[in-house]
Amino acid sequence: MTRAGKLSIVWTARLDELSSFEAEQTEQAASETASTYGSIRVISLISVALALAAGMTDALLITRNGLTQLGGEPRRSRRWLTGLRLVTSRTQCVW
Repeated sequence: MTRAGKLSIVWTARLDELSSFEAEQTEQAASETASTYGSIRVISLISVALALAAGMTDALLITRNGLTQLGGEPRRSRRWLTGLRLVTSRTQCVW
């Protein structure tokens, strides 16, 4: 066998090693990506739930504060708003 033939065999073997190394690295990266995706998904869902809870709490506090400023009690506030014609006797507030 000639020297060029031996180098070709060595070169082909090295390419096979490189190919299998890259395949292992690709599988490892895919596994890490799936793990990261799962973690980020959980964190995102928790963040959304906390944001919704905070928004609902803020809405409740703003509503209670508004009712307190209008008279403190919903029935009394409703009567006052009815006098301003913002609320009819059977409808919700329009503001």
